[in-house]
Amino acid sequence: MWTDLLSGAAALAVDAPWRLWLLAPGSAVVVAAVWRAGGGRAVYASAALRLAAVALLVFAVAGLSLRTREEAQDLCIVLSADASSSVDGGAERVAGEIGRELAAKLRPSDQLGLIAFARQAEVVAWPSAPPRPPSAAEVKLDRSATRLASGIEAAVPLCPEGSERKIVLVTDGNETLGDARRAAELARQTDTRVYAVALGAGGDDGPSLEKLTAPPLVREGSVFPVRALVRNGGAQPRSATIEVLVDGQTASRAEVRLDPGINVFEIPYQLHEKGSYRLAARLAGDGASREQRREMSLAVAGPVRALVVGRSRDSALAKALQLREVAVEFREPAGFPKLEDLLQFHCVIFDDVARKELSDAALEALESYVKDFGGGFLMTGGARSFGDKGYQKSAVERVLPVHLIEQEQKPKGRPPIGVFLLVDRSNSMSYNSRRHDMRDGEKMKYARAAALALVEQLRPEDRIGVIAFDSDPYVLGPLRPLSEQRSVLEDRISRLVPGGGTDFKAAMEIATAQLVQSGLKTLHVILLTDGDTNRGAADHVAVTQAMARLGISVTTVRIGDDDVNLAFLEQISQDTGGRFYHVEDIELLPQLIVNDTRQARGDKGEGVPPVEEKPGGAPLEGPRRPDIGEATEVVRGLSARELPVVRSVPQSKLKNGADLVLYVGAGTQKLPLLATWQYGLGRAAAFPLDPAQPDAAIWSAWPGFAKLWSQLVRWAIREEAPWETKQSVRLRDGTPFLEVQTFDDLAGGIDAQVFLQPDRPLEVALTPVAPRLFRAPLPPLPAGRYALLLTRQDAGHPVQKREMLTVDASTIESADAEQARRLPDLDLLREISTETGGSLNPTNDELLARHGASHAKRHRLDGMLVVLALSALLADMALRMRAEP
Repeated sequence: MWTDLLSGAAALAVDAPWRLWLLAPGSAVVVAAVWRAGGGRAVYASAALRLAAVALLVFAVAGLSLRTREEAQDLCIVLSADASSSVDGGAERVAGEIGRELAAKLRPSDQLGLIAFARQAEVVAWPSAPPRPPSAAEVKLDRSATRLASGIEAAVPLCPEGSERKIVLVTDGNETLGDARRAAELARQTDTRVYAVALGAGGDDGPSLEKLTAPPLVREGSVFPVRALVRNGGAQPRSATIEVLVDGQTASRAEVRLDPGINVFEIPYQLHEKGSYRLAARLAGDGASREQRREMSLAVAGPVRALVVGRSRDSALAKALQLREVAVEFREPAGFPKLEDLLQFHCVIFDDVARKELSDAALEALESYVKDFGGGFLMTGGARSFGDKGYQKSAVERVLPVHLIEQEQKPKGRPPIGVFLLVDRSNSMSYNSRRHDMRDGEKMKYARAAALALVEQLRPEDRIGVIAFDSDPYVLGPLRPLSEQRSVLEDRISRLVPGGGTDFKAAMEIATAQLVQSGLKTLHVILLTDGDTNRGAADHVAVTQAMARLGISVTTVRIGDDDVNLAFLEQISQDTGGRFYHVEDIELLPQLIVNDTRQARGDKGEGVPPVEEKPGGAPLEGPRRPDIGEATEVVRGLSARELPVVRSVPQSKLKNGADLVLYVGAGTQKLPLLATWQYGLGRAAAFPLDPAQPDAAIWSAWPGFAKLWSQLVRWAIREEAPWETKQSVRLRDGTPFLEVQTFDDLAGGIDAQVFLQPDRPLEVALTPVAPRLFRAPLPPLPAGRYALLLTRQDAGHPVQKREMLTVDASTIESADAEQARRLPDLDLLREISTETGGSLNPTNDELLARHGASHAKRHRLDGMLVVLALSALLADMALRMRAEP
């Protein structure tokens, strides 16, 4: 060791040079003592020994050491695998293969370890001897960025002194954070060689998931498209599997064929709960790396909200929309909301509203809602609304796609009628009308629908009674005006279930007695049954003759394709002046009941097939079947043949630029039945037909009525309401941020509270960072779903809405730079490798090669210095003892 010092192979070093200042006061004390003692050889010798002791102690305190270099005996190799999303797990797989090959060839005293890195690094397997293949372990890393420097900096201190250190960096080299060159300089200073294994540099490029897209905001319960763009870089088709994950859980899976080049796949999906979700797609298959994954955030808003303004809360229109998952709020015209309240709805529907029922301010608010804020407006009704002179040149006429024409309403002069409906609820009604061995309740289902259709199309002053029968009659409602028992009848009819035998004689007798007592002119009974009965035909002769004598007509409706009791039921109708129907296609039953009731009350012409156009193009009077004009999305899946007929349509004139979707008439005299257009930012539609009126009741009974209106509403609505938001959590430079995107300008800003627990809100200060985009940092949060309360100021008043926020540390939305597919950065990896003495894409022999690397070794001298200092002090004491007389 000392010979190395003399030869220059070793050097002295001081750990704390600043402590050498202690030499000055120590020497001063010794000199002062010599000065007081006077001169003499003994005094000077003693002073020299004391100065030597002081100097030795000061150097010991300062950390004097001898530095030598020794040759390393063992190898220490740390595999550093890129776990960022840009390599999709490929680095970990390759690192595992390299580790298994190296472990078989390393010496027992060598060491082998593994770390994984992305935005930060984590040790997977510490270096240890004898070397073992590193086993895969689940590591939770933020994969949204690649910090190559962390893969080097974390590996350097893992290897012990005295070993030859090597780092094998397995990555694509696409650095998005940090400075890998500076980390390489640190490795060089510690005699650590870096070898880079570049991923993605091969010739045949396997399939890759390039992009994942979906609408940023979807409706609760609606079906939306998830689109995956997949690139097949090979020359041959491949098979692959695409999985869609929601909040980390597999939601959908599809087997696909990948043709060479770009492939686009659309996977329909549906979410049933509002809130924020993490949507991901994963690709696996022939030639793909272990996992190809792309992610995005998705906001699910509540269902479409429609404001229906009219006179009847339980109108056929409102019911039809509710069947199609449209949230309907009803208000009478007097309660029409202000503009700020209108913005909570996706569309507004006028259901036969007269002009005098609405204020000027309400109409101006409606126009601004459509024109300036992109809301939807639909107007339906008869002459009462479309023929109302008050609407002409008003805000409503400006919004509508038609010009309104004043017309007189037809007087309602028909006297009330009396109708009794007898519904079979026997056990046989629980079966299918065509497959007699299938007990699916189809007969009962359509019987209920037919009964409800009858209730819907009668006027409030008409009297109706309903009896359900099996072996016994059950009066669901006696003969009373419809206005007195509409809701009761609808409720009881909707809850009808089959069971028991069949006997309708007593039901006919009850109906006869109540109809006669009513004193009405038109008396009618509808008998709805599948034909089975416990009695013979002779048992019904007396009651049938009595009904015929009293002027009560009986329509018998026989359900099913068999012929049981057909002649018997037809005879009842013939004897009483009614009609007989044998219904094999049970889906037509509701419309048939409506038609029969119209004929019973004296209406003419209903059910007539479409008429031909007269020469000259003038439309004929009487019932007409509408035609489809513009085949837009509003009438998708509907055909003109299935549209119900109409008897009268209020006159209106189509505006320039509007679409004529449905019309009646022909040639140049086409009356708009459904017209649509764009008005400002919003959309509007006119449907001059009131299904609540008797003349048009057949429309509300039509099976396609709900489909037509739901498609019309979804066409009219704006995609995002002003107070809907999209929220997500994103990492920026390692810090999670809450981002809230609004779909309208918020002058007063927006505040947020994240509820860690139901009673523990976390206040979040959102700041605007771009138009309609707000951001705030979050503390580290455990993965999960959190309630989020958003508050905005509206005219000085707070308006709040609740959402759900998803936080998933392993799948937080990746930055665009990380998600983008790029070729490996070979220049950067080559520079890092050569600077530290390594190489790019090394062989196993290069990794196992021993370069005779040496390492600095520090020999501490403080113990020897203290011993020497004590020896000097002892010598000083001995010298002074000999000098004393």
